[in-house]
Amino acid sequence: MSGKHATLQVLTLNCWGVPYLSKDKEIRFKKIIQELAKGDYDIVALQEVFTNSDIKDLQEGLKNVLPYSHYFYSGFIGSGVCIFSKGPILDTAQKAFSLNAFPHKIRHCDWYAKKLVGLCQVEIDGLRINVYTTHMTAMYGPSHHENFIDQDEYYAHRLVQSYELSSFVRQTCQSSDVNLVMGDFNSEESSLSMQIIRTNANLKDAWQERPNKEDGNLGNTCDKPNNLYTHMKKKEEELTEGIRIDYIMYNGNGKDIICRDCCLTMGQIPGFDIFYSDHEGVRATLDIVTKDGKRLFFILNLTKLT
Repeated sequence: MSGKHATLQVLTLNCWGVPYLSKDKEIRFKKIIQELAKGDYDIVALQEVFTNSDIKDLQEGLKNVLPYSHYFYSGFIGSGVCIFSKGPILDTAQKAFSLNAFPHKIRHCDWYAKKLVGLCQVEIDGLRINVYTTHMTAMYGPSHHENFIDQDEYYAHRLVQSYELSSFVRQTCQSSDVNLVMGDFNSEESSLSMQIIRTNANLKDAWQERPNKEDGNLGNTCDKPNNLYTHMKKKEEELTEGIRIDYIMYNGNGKDIICRDCCLTMGQIPGFDIFYSDHEGVRATLDIVTKDGKRLFFILNLTKLT
């Protein structure tokens, strides 16, 4: 690296691309492709990309800026999880979760997607970066409610998924310089699921490590009242400030990683009344300090939409 500054821009988006169920999917995917095709990003992780036509449209639209891609096939309709990269993908792996919702809950879709954690090891400026992405089983009862276990029939499923995900990260992270774990975990920060993931995989949460964390921003990414898609799913009396269930977490091998910034991004589509998805995205800026003291600046634009 010769001590020069390197900029790595990473985006994680849940595209809300469930066929026949997701509102405005065609125009939203076109706008997502247009945004990514600007070439601002080095690595992009996407969730809820289910149809072959959507995958091919993304690959075609991004081939000049993100020529390397991998889709994690799983289940009846596909996992919906894929990764695009400017730099070469050196290796891939995936771990399907052993508990994964119920097949008779057709509208939930989780069982048919066969939820998993996907891994791509990419090379950027000589650094090997393990990029993990996931979309865990949906949460049907807010975990901050006193009786949330009674409301959420998949609570135990996400506990198992959290342990399996964090164990997979712990067992595969030694071959890289930097490990990024990001996506829609469908679990709030204080939940047991997130405690398991952070502790078992020794991960830091970028939102909690950001230097401006006293700014009063809760970082809520889902069910926000300003997003018109929230009003399509919830009654007026059910609206809250939203919940934070999308995360950027990280650790390193022989590297000190410092979070310079973490913020929300990609909400409403410019010039339109609609939004990119029913979630907002998350962006983080990380400094990576090597053992010899050279500092590499990686701007990680990690955006999550689900």
